[in-house]
Parts: sequence; C-alpha cells; structure tokens
Amino acid sequence: MTKKTYRDKPYYDSTGVGSLGTIAKMLDVRLEVLQSLCSDQEKHYHSFELVTNSGNKNKTRQIHEPKHLLKKVQKRINSRIFTNVKFPPYLQGGIKDEDNPRDYYANALAHINPQFVLSLDISNFYDNIKIEHVVKVFQQLCHFSPQVAELLAKLVTYNDTVPQGAVTSSYIANLVFFENEYKIVSRLRQQGFIYTRLLDDVAISAKKKITQDKKERIIKDVAKMATKSGVCINDKKTRFATKNTKDGLMEVTGLWVNHKQPKCLKKERQKVRTSVFQCEQEYKKNSTSEKFHKLWNRASGRVAKICRVGHPQAAKLRARLDKILPTYNDTEIKKMQIDLAGLKRVSASKRNHYGYIKRVNKLIYMCGILSRTHKKLAKSMRDTAKGLKPISTYEEFWEV
Repeated sequence: MTKKTYRDKPYYDSTGVGSLGTIAKMLDVRLEVLQSLCSDQEKHYHSFELVTNSGNKNKTRQIHEPKHLLKKVQKRINSRIFTNVKFPPYLQGGIKDEDNPRDYYANALAHINPQFVLSLDISNFYDNIKIEHVVKVFQQLCHFSPQVAELLAKLVTYNDTVPQGAVTSSYIANLVFFENEYKIVSRLRQQGFIYTRLLDDVAISAKKKITQDKKERIIKDVAKMATKSGVCINDKKTRFATKNTKDGLMEVTGLWVNHKQPKCLKKERQKVRTSVFQCEQEYKKNSTSEKFHKLWNRASGRVAKICRVGHPQAAKLRARLDKILPTYNDTEIKKMQIDLAGLKRVSASKRNHYGYIKRVNKLIYMCGILSRTHKKLAKSMRDTAKGLKPISTYEEFWEV
C-alpha cells in the first residue's frame, strides 16, 4: 500500500514578482493608481457598524468596505495571486474549492464521532492582524520582493490592520500562520489528533482520550502560534467536551459531531421550524408583501442549512415553503416594467458600471419570481434584461 503523504504548509504555486512595474502589469492597473490607493485609505473605504446577534447578545462589528476601484484591485489580488496558493485541507473557511467545499459543515465533518473536542477562538482576529504580518505573507510565502510585498500589504489593509469587509481578508486570515501552523498540524496528526481551522475557530479532536497535561500543552502551542502572528486566543471561549460530559454533546462550528455525520443543534432546528411556520402565517395575510418576501428568503436560507447536513426534516420543510412561494402584485409588476424601460434608456457606454449590472441582475432574479404567476411576461422581460448585460458574471466584471 502506498503511504499517504501530506503537505501541511500552504505554498505559492507560481513565480514570485520582483518589481513594482511587474506587479502593476500583473494586476492591469497603472502603478501610479496603485500608489494612490495606498496613500489616502480613508477616501477608498466606506465604514459602518454591523450589529449581529450572538446567542442572547448583540455584537457590533466595525466594517470597512472598499469602494469600487480598490475593490477591483483586491478582486484581482484574489484571482491573480491568492488563487495560486495551495491551501492544505485543515484550512476550511473563505477558500474557493469547487470540488470540495470548505465550510462549517466540512469543518465539522473532519471531527465526527470523537472521544473529545477542544475548541479555541482567536480574539478579534481580523482587527489584530497587523500589516507587518501581511507583508510577511507576500514576501516569504509568495516570494515577492520587499517593495512589492509592502505595496500589496497596503492595498489589503486599513490603518495597518486587516479590515472586516475587504474581499482579500479571508485569504490573509488563512495564511497568517503559514510559518508555524503546519508544524502543529503535523505533530498532532502523528499523535493521533485532528486539527482544523475555520478562520478564527480552531478545533482539535481525537478518537482516543486525552490527558490534562496534553490538553494544556496543545492549548499552549496554539496560543504561542497565535502570539507570534500578533493575535491571541480568547480564553473565555475555550471549550472542551468529551463523551463523558453531562450531555455528551460535542460541538464544532455550530454542529454536533457525536455521530457518523454532523447534525444541527436543537436550537437551530427550532429556529428553522419557527421560521417556516411564520412564513405560513404571513402568507395567509399577504403573499405579495415585502415582509413576506423577507421572511420567506430567511426561512429558505435556514432550510438550506439543515439540507446541507442531511437533516430528515429538511425535505418536508422545503416542501412546505414550496407551497407558499412569494409572488408580486400588480403594483410591483408595474415597477419592474418601469425599471426595465429605464435600463433600456441607459447608453451603452454607461452599461459597464457596477450599479447598472446590479440593477439588471436584480431584475432577472425578480423575473424568476414573476414567472410563478405570469410566465410569458416574465420570459419576455428576462430575455430583454439579459440582452442588456455587458458581461455574464460579476467575476468577469472585476477582471475587465
């Protein structure tokens, strides 16, 4: 039998770049423009607060979203640099992998039916990744010259840290530990442990029992790795569960891993059922209201999540939603027709703008809903809208 080999360290599977002129050509952006984007960052970001619900508490996140030109450059950094990085399988979040999706479910799947699960959370991950560590990724991992690495690092950071909201941030989060993480992974595997990381969530498990000394050593090693890259472990969120704990339930990124496949938590299943029931009640009142459309979309997303884990109730819940599909009233249909007429009046020279493409795509999406009640009209409007699109995908838009 051939021995299985592992390559635990991420590596850049392309040629390094030595000059600023070459990186400008690689990104198809003039060097002066790249330097300008670095010099006045405030002007190139839209900042706002995002409130999310975490358990019973509201958590506020500071989001820094790049404006159009900077976003275009960051998209190209992703497509022309980061897509050339080979990511080892223990890295799970924010990586495009069409053959093997890397998400919360794949992350939990790696840890099914263990004896224990140790979960560690990296505190304020993005905000604490400093520019010097980003420079190191480009210089030492990608083999770019110091000048090129510094320029790229400025293009993907805001006030010398990695911003939540930038399209490059998840790639950097996956690579920031490139010097040391693979050593921990390899050492743990040799000892019979499994290690994965979904961005700021580290999970370690094994199908054997663990001693207190070994658990403390693992935590210390991960904490040391984090500290070397300027971040730290949130001790308050460190969790350790075994089959011998009171309820015997072990969780990895929001899923139970006690059995042969990950399962949704009880509270998540309840949310899904409640969400579908609320849709059914609102449908009886008004199937065309904006409120119902929002409720249905939220419920559909939640059903998709339990579908991903193969929950037995998923098919029934999806069938219930299929019986109460959202529709449009005459007023909304008239608005769609007016919007289509407005799109047709836009000159060809202005149709390559992001806002215009978003409007066309939204209208095409709405035609799918319209087809539930007005098939011929929806087809006619959809065909017209598709003819107005200058490009076929958003990915193509950012590359032009």
